[in-house]
Amino acid sequence: MKIVVYNPDLDDDERTFLSRRLAAGVTQLHVKNSDRFQVGQRILVGEMSRERTEILEVASKTPTTITLDSASIFPHDA
Repeated sequence: MKIVVYNPDLDDDERTFLSRRLAAGVTQLHVKNSDRFQVGQRILVGEMSRERTEILEVASKTPTTITLDSASIFPHDA
């Protein structure tokens, strides 16, 4: 069996930072700026290759909040 994994380079992708700690099981990310994020876009919460990093999907957004289509599994520090 051959397993192929796609690991895209994320260096040039849009970034923002949590403005407060994120508990597990929440659907809203309070961020510094959500300008260049799009509804339906998958986002990486955490850091690539780190434990407790997860990929979540944007359901809606305001300038400082990203609402997710499903709850986070892990807590994340600001």
